[in-house]
Amino acid sequence: MKRLLFLFLLLLSVPVVLIGSATYRPYISVDSSNRITSGTLSAGTILWCQPFQGTSYKKFVGYLDGATTTTSGSITFPTAFVKPPLLTTVLTGTFAVSTTALSLTCTTQTGWIMVEGF
Repeated sequence: MKRLLFLFLLLLSVPVVLIGSATYRPYISVDSSNRITSGTLSAGTILWCQPFQGTSYKKFVGYLDGATTTTSGSITFPTAFVKPPLLTTVLTGTFAVSTTALSLTCTTQTGWIMVEGF
């Protein structure tokens, strides 16, 4: 029984902590599966995660490292927002956000982009 419990806990890749009505995934990893989901990234990388995916508060965080898109790209949020979220960035380019995705067109951008709301 202890061995089965240990394997079950080992298989849980992301611990979940409930904070009020928000779900926080504190150790979510940013890996090669978190890529631009449509469009073409011709240079650099975009790493992202959605650490808050609760029934109320949600937050998406992305880091662009020399990112250049040759066509408009988009990233689909793992958990959609209910209301139009707030987009925060100091990067230049064209960025648009909907309840389900972040669209971007940019040239050699390095910096943070955050989307949060409900």
